[in-house]
Amino acid sequence: MNKALEFIKKNNIIVAVVGATLLAIILPAPGQKLSQYNLISPLIILVFFCQGTGVTPIKSSQLKQYFKILMIGFITSQVAAPILGYACAKAFNWQADSFVGFILICAMAPTLVSGTIISEQAGGNRTASLIITIILNIAAVFTVPLILSYSLDKEVKLEVLPLLLKLVKLVLIPAVLGYLFRLKRESTVQKHKDFFKYLPIFLLAAVIYISMSLQVETIKQLTLSMLAEYTLGSIIVHLILLYACYYTCIAFKTDIASAKSTAICCSQKTIPITIAIWTAEFSTFSLALLPAIVFHLTQIYCDGMIAKKWIRSSS
Repeated sequence: MNKALEFIKKNNIIVAVVGATLLAIILPAPGQKLSQYNLISPLIILVFFCQGTGVTPIKSSQLKQYFKILMIGFITSQVAAPILGYACAKAFNWQADSFVGFILICAMAPTLVSGTIISEQAGGNRTASLIITIILNIAAVFTVPLILSYSLDKEVKLEVLPLLLKLVKLVLIPAVLGYLFRLKRESTVQKHKDFFKYLPIFLLAAVIYISMSLQVETIKQLTLSMLAEYTLGSIIVHLILLYACYYTCIAFKTDIASAKSTAICCSQKTIPITIAIWTAEFSTFSLALLPAIVFHLTQIYCDGMIAKKWIRSSS
């Protein structure tokens, strides 16, 4: 039992993601029921409240560095990722649903939950990961329609104001409240630092379980050959983006913690907006969510292992 607990503690991200995914496939009904109560939004709010408790004030001397990582992150997420995704889809000669789905996920903004959590597990800069996530998701509201319209030769429109308000509600306000809570209750945060560290991992697992439970019928249509191709394509794109972003940050004299956060957050892609755009604009491609779901899960598995390696190498 002790060995099992030790393994879970050392591999908490991977265990949480794999466990939540398998549970969604084996026992989707509770997750589907929970989705009816719109629990995903409150779970995300709690994640960013917890993350906000670890934010440190930005000094004027740090502004130049944050500007650099934002520029590198934007180029990684909104320029390099769509180009690399398009090239990869062409290399695999994917057509119709596979092509559309892979381009969709590659065009998306950084994922909201897993990027910030995993970058912290990797020894990243929590403040940097929150700034990157918030600002690049806001920027993506304007860039994603342009990317998809060009890549897929179809005009795509997003309702900008509702998306911006949702980001403010789910991410910005909770993070600010978490930061203010820490200022007022520093001793409480320090006393329960393990709680604020591990609760977001549990919440990430819950979000994945509920989200994947809703897509279980789609997931069941995956064949082994499709799974193998989508996984390989996802690994190629994700790892190229991650390491290119990381070493670019290092080349521009960014500290290692911020480089880790930028690389992980900006190489990951969000699945909820992918599903929303697919529903509104591309639902005629009935299997297009398959490569997107595989990409989303693959990136988390990869980064969970990379985070473990990075934190081990720095200790």
